[in-house]
Amino acid sequence: MIEYFVKLTREEVSQFKKFVSSPYFNSNKKVILLGNYLCSRYPVITAETLNKKKIHHFIFRNQKYNDTNFRKLISDFNTVFKRFLKELEFKESTHLQKCLLLRSFVRLKISDKVRHIHNEILDTDLNFFSKNIDYYTNLYLSQNAYYRHAIYDNVKEKQKSFETLCEFSDLLIIYLKLNLYQYEDELLLDKRAALNDNYGLKKEIFSLAENNLNVIKKRHPDIYFMFYEYRAKEDDVYFYELEKYCMKNMKKLK
Repeated sequence: MIEYFVKLTREEVSQFKKFVSSPYFNSNKKVILLGNYLCSRYPVITAETLNKKKIHHFIFRNQKYNDTNFRKLISDFNTVFKRFLKELEFKESTHLQKCLLLRSFVRLKISDKVRHIHNEILDTDLNFFSKNIDYYTNLYLSQNAYYRHAIYDNVKEKQKSFETLCEFSDLLIIYLKLNLYQYEDELLLDKRAALNDNYGLKKEIFSLAENNLNVIKKRHPDIYFMFYEYRAKEDDVYFYELEKYCMKNMKKLK
């Protein structure tokens, strides 16, 4: 993985330097040395910089080159580096963080915290106009965890929670399938074959979208856009409706 270190931004390199030196994330002093070696040479990391004998000499000083030691060093570094990349993604996804926290509260049966974080997650819906697959996946996972909590700890909420879970499940399925249909067109697949294979499912997905259209139009623009863009190929009515929708929400879509 060391050859990919140069792909980090300057800010990420700065964060990695702190990360690799943190006892919580890494206690291997040789990995710290390798991290500092790469950071000090960033962004000019060449084949010469990554020469294994040169790295070995820097880390192990005057010791004779030992391939086993070098491979162990790189393996340990890769483990830390991949953990750092995961941490970067985790920090970017506040919705995922809340989802995982909710699941922990459910597991520990901390009911008041479950309700509080669940409401926070639902309120996130109000803060973002455009939503992506991460949003729908985490929303479903969060509601699934809350439903398990409702079954055992909050019977009054059970029915309402189940209905919300069904709604989020529908939204996730619609998003996934419409996104997949876009890929079909981008890859220029044989449309006749696609229709033969998926016609029944497409009909069901379109029906599902139509049944939830009021909610989708108001709160789920990405799904609305994909659905109308696809249907516009078959009916100009959808095209004109989509055009009006885009004009009305131009600022929000940017």
